[in-house]
Amino acid sequence: MTKREQRELRYEKDRRSLKMATSIIEGSSATASAIEAGYSPRQARTPYRLLQGPEMRRRMQMALKRSGGSIEAIAEVVADAMEATKLEGSFQTPDHKVRLGAAKLAAELLGVMRIDPAAPSAPEVIINIPPGLANSGRWNLRD
Repeated sequence: MTKREQRELRYEKDRRSLKMATSIIEGSSATASAIEAGYSPRQARTPYRLLQGPEMRRRMQMALKRSGGSIEAIAEVVADAMEATKLEGSFQTPDHKVRLGAAKLAAELLGVMRIDPAAPSAPEVIINIPPGLANSGRWNLRD
């Protein structure tokens, strides 16, 4: 393969990965985004493989910046979700499922909690309690 062909191949991979990342950020599913970006249907069946690695993470960050995404915007969406309500009959009630999901995401983003989906039976949850809070009376940490 000539250097020019290698360069063109690398450019095509970059174009496809950026297009896929942009499509995901705009709300499409990973599979639909992969097909739209030009990946084969076979590759699109396992989009998680296409999303792995530091290069795709960089592409996702670029696409997020292009679409106006920022840490502040993400925090605002999570904060709104933590106040989610739903209509039951004619009453607004807390939407606990959405609120719990937002709280988990917020805790993970803050580094307070990490959920390990690769744990053998159930997800492993690791909670980091700052030293000042551990004995503040807000937490009961007895054995």
